[in-house]
Amino acid sequence: MSDRRQWKFRLVGVILGASAVGVVIVGTWRFWWPGWTATVGWLATWWWAPLAVIVGAAGWTIFRASRSASASSAKPKSFEWLTMSGRGGVLVTEVLDTSTPRQSSSGESASHSNRLAVAAALVSALSAAFANLPSSQLASNSREQVKIDQDRQVVARLDSALGQINAKGDDNMQLRLGGIRTLERVATDSPRDQSAIVAQLSSFIRGRLSKNDGSSQLRERGSCPPPFRWESPSDDVLEALKVLGRRNRAQDRGAVVDLKGVRLTGADLSGLKLDGVDLTNADLEGVSLVKADLSGAKLWRTELACSYLQSANLERADVYSVDFENARLDGVNFNGTNLSMSDFTNAELGSAQHNQETSFSYVSDVGVKNAWWRPGEFGDGGVY
Repeated sequence: MSDRRQWKFRLVGVILGASAVGVVIVGTWRFWWPGWTATVGWLATWWWAPLAVIVGAAGWTIFRASRSASASSAKPKSFEWLTMSGRGGVLVTEVLDTSTPRQSSSGESASHSNRLAVAAALVSALSAAFANLPSSQLASNSREQVKIDQDRQVVARLDSALGQINAKGDDNMQLRLGGIRTLERVATDSPRDQSAIVAQLSSFIRGRLSKNDGSSQLRERGSCPPPFRWESPSDDVLEALKVLGRRNRAQDRGAVVDLKGVRLTGADLSGLKLDGVDLTNADLEGVSLVKADLSGAKLWRTELACSYLQSANLERADVYSVDFENARLDGVNFNGTNLSMSDFTNAELGSAQHNQETSFSYVSDVGVKNAWWRPGEFGDGGVY
């Protein structure tokens, strides 16, 4: 066998060995590798498939090597016909010698050595790959243990935070604030727990606020007192609202900020992201929602009289039968919003956005300013 062919066989052995090492290295890489647990499980069922491929490839390689070596040694050396008059036996002898060639001992030894080298490389590759499975299983078990420990830490942090936010009394205000911020960090660190945290914070806010009983003890019909006369919610409630507004909604898993029936009169909620919030029957008189995001929110029979919503986003919100009396609605985005049965008495609608999907049937509009529809069209304070 030529030196070039021997070099090729050695290269095959090196590649096979390097492949085995590469499998081990890639197995520890976590970006796209499915993990050793999945790999071991697959091999436990389909172990014969890769083994058959490897053994078949090894057999074919050795077979081809054997044939190549035999073909190389079977080629006749240079010879000549001896022409001797009356002595044909010399010619016959020469032909018989060349028709039964023999492989030299050195050629046989080289071919045999190459076969052994290829076989050894295959065996080493198989050994490296399969011998690593126990250690990889240990690595997988270690990762699973780390995951279990992390879950325990998350549960412990959640329990601690919930205990803090449920602490009663004004003396525990800082404790409650710390618990709220801890819940925000847990939601960031453990996205799968965010839906539960949204529900807990919503429940906390409802529990800390009084219920809307439909009465308005501070506002006289037709006028709005200065904002400082309103009763603002406590710092912990405002902090919980801000945390809910800062959350990553892609991790909500269907969770909704449920604030049905709460009283939040005079609260400063400017710029908060409360899209999709449920404020059915809530009392938000005098609240500041300037540049707030309430897109897709549910505001059924919500009190928003004397409120400040300049440049707020109410796109595609369900604003049914809402009291906007004396409200500042300059530049509000009402695109695709249902405003049916709402009261816009004396409201300011300068530069409010709307489109063909905006529904404003049966609204009350006595004294409304800068409405895009024709105010008092039927002379009875309503648009039908």
